[in-house]
Amino acid sequence: MTGRLHFFISLSDWLLSGLEARIYRPKRGQSQFVCEWSTGALGAVIDPVRELAPVAWAYELGYHLARSLKELRAAMNREPGIEIRDLSYAYGTEPALQEVSLQVSHACFTALLGPNGAGKSTLVALLCGLIVPERGQIEVLGLDLGHRPRAALERMGLVFQPQTLDLDLTVRQNMAYFAALRGLSGADAKRRIETCLERLELAERGGEKARSLSGGHRRRVEIARALLHAPRLLILDEPTVGLDVPSRAALVQHVHALCAEDGLTVLWATHLVDEVWDDDRLVVLHRGRIRAAGPVREILSETGCSSVLEAFTDLTTEPL
Repeated sequence: MTGRLHFFISLSDWLLSGLEARIYRPKRGQSQFVCEWSTGALGAVIDPVRELAPVAWAYELGYHLARSLKELRAAMNREPGIEIRDLSYAYGTEPALQEVSLQVSHACFTALLGPNGAGKSTLVALLCGLIVPERGQIEVLGLDLGHRPRAALERMGLVFQPQTLDLDLTVRQNMAYFAALRGLSGADAKRRIETCLERLELAERGGEKARSLSGGHRRRVEIARALLHAPRLLILDEPTVGLDVPSRAALVQHVHALCAEDGLTVLWATHLVDEVWDDDRLVVLHRGRIRAAGPVREILSETGCSSVLEAFTDLTTEPL
């Protein structure tokens, strides 16, 4: 087997990142296989493999490929979904966020919990580049938002507090319009639309106008739309506002499933303590400052509280 042999392995379903790996055998006289990642973020040189019979060479290549992919996945799992350092922002003379530092772990559901006016929506606006921080640094999936905003935004899906569907379009038309904005078209766009609608249990409602849907189903369409470009990070700002209790519970369940089954990193901003599960990570924000951050069980242990509601009340109650 001479010359260069190329393997293209799609990792989008496995890693939810759209990465591609290419492994090739170098020119004659070279003794190493090289593994390159299309993002340029990670490279690996596979151990030398000398002139082997075709079957043995293919077996050896497969072994090193599996090992390289395993190392890549481990590296991605160590990388925080979001890392914020000393972030501050004010509206005029009124501070909205003050020296906020936090991490959102990869492939975890992190609840950003705070009362109205705590600074949650300001933080979300900073994370998606709608406003620029006065001080501090934001990294999204290892990318500095200040220096590489486009690359960072391409890797995140967003669901804002106000509903943003065109009510006079059908569900699929809303999805197709957003796909076009993302540069997706043709068979690829149709496949993605159907996959996302099925994932959110909306395939049968695809031909209905958005206006005919309940509030909970509209939100699920917005989440499906946010997943069209296969982001690795999903940010939702008060997504259950205005929904009844069963609809809220169903939406929370759907997003937890995306996190657990698809490895999606989720930041869920809310003021409702019943949307936080015991296995979640929790960030409590009050008056623009982080009051607690970590796994729910650790926060309960540190505060000596028996429930998220009790801990939240203690952390956000001002002394008389």
